[in-house]
Amino acid sequence: MAVLAAPGERPSTGWLFAPVRHNVLLALLPFIIVAAVYFFASHQRLAENPQDKLLPSVAQMADAIERMALKPDPQTPVTPVLALTAANPGSSDHRSEPMILNRGSSVARSMRTRSIAPGAAR
Repeated sequence: MAVLAAPGERPSTGWLFAPVRHNVLLALLPFIIVAAVYFFASHQRLAENPQDKLLPSVAQMADAIERMALKPDPQTPVTPVLALTAANPGSSDHRSEPMILNRGSSVARSMRTRSIAPGAAR
């Protein structure tokens, strides 16, 4: 028996499929739950020991990112994020050179083709 819909309406799919507006919420739900559990556990651990580094708060993580990645190194006047980006030309330059393997290198030996056909001599 086919389900008929009025003109301009979509036919009902029953209870199996959620409406489109709920799909985004359902997709974000696992991330929201993990974040809530993390924030709760972090708050509990930091209440017992403010120097705890196992589950840092969001403010501690932001401070560490700023200190380690965004501030220039005192020994060299280079910002670490910019130095890493400049050191990897393959990320922005698509003309990077291919990897060259020497005949005796361990990578070349591990890349030898082997037959996986049944009954093939190994």
